[in-house]
Amino acid sequence: MQNTITTFNNKYAEYLDYIIHLEKKKFNITKSYNNEILEGLEETKRKYDEKVKAIKKETESGEPSSCSPSIEDIFNLVQQLYGLPNIGQYLQDVKQEEKKTLNY
Repeated sequence: MQNTITTFNNKYAEYLDYIIHLEKKKFNITKSYNNEILEGLEETKRKYDEKVKAIKKETESGEPSSCSPSIEDIFNLVQQLYGLPNIGQYLQDVKQEEKKTLNY
């Protein structure tokens, strides 16, 4: 929230709620359905809500964020993205094309 241009977007929470709803529906229909998926989704949603609440509180206080990534953190994350099996090479290709365009 502190480092974004856009307003806070809570689509991830809405998506989790939707998936949880579907899993509950599936559980109610079968009654023998493994509840681990539902429990995992609910735990993920709980953790997400806690993190959002902490970020909002921190932003509202006006104090600099302790969880803002450093330049080194960002560089490491980009390198991890480049190392992903399916999309890493594509991201590297996009970066190369951007460089070519800027040089042109």
